[in-house]
Amino acid sequence: MIDNPFAVIERRFNRQEFLLEELLKLLKNDGKQSHPDRCNKEQALKFLNDQGCKISESQLYKKTAAKEIPFKTFGRQLIFSRKELLVWLDSQTVDKRNTGEIELTLARSSRRKKKGGANA
Repeated sequence: MIDNPFAVIERRFNRQEFLLEELLKLLKNDGKQSHPDRCNKEQALKFLNDQGCKISESQLYKKTAAKEIPFKTFGRQLIFSRKELLVWLDSQTVDKRNTGEIELTLARSSRRKKKGGANA
């Protein structure tokens, strides 16, 4: 026997409504579990490693002693800001190919094409 098309539509609608409610619950919970901006040494190490900056505990101490990395102290405890660490990471990132190198590569390439070979 063929199902009533309205019943099929209603089942699909109810399923979508259920999924939407579940998504909304997940989104609400996700916002509550976000990390605070301030973190201690262990959290900062994990954060930096998660961002692709492989750094050891001793390297972190050396950078704080040399004031190469942004930090604050609370008594004798080191406190880091995730936002400041991201800015610091961006400042440490160097583009390997700056515009001067690109122009030089293009000039060499055009000279090779004029000479008709790859040896320039």
